[in-house]
Amino acid sequence: MWALGGQFISELNYDPLLRKRSVDRVLREMIRYGGPVLRHADEEEQASFNTTCEMFRRFLGKTAR
Repeated sequence: MWALGGQFISELNYDPLLRKRSVDRVLREMIRYGGPVLRHADEEEQASFNTTCEMFRRFLGKTAR
């Protein structure tokens, strides 16, 4: 989750237009197909991160009802 938060903040810094959109929408788009690509992760770390993002996406889907 820490890595996802860092990526989220980085995306907001690199793309000022994202700052005008809702946090929920930007976050859901980031984790729609796993997670964003981590800059300093190897293949195993990226796979683990993607799994965590997928689990978080499912959790958000269940709590939104």
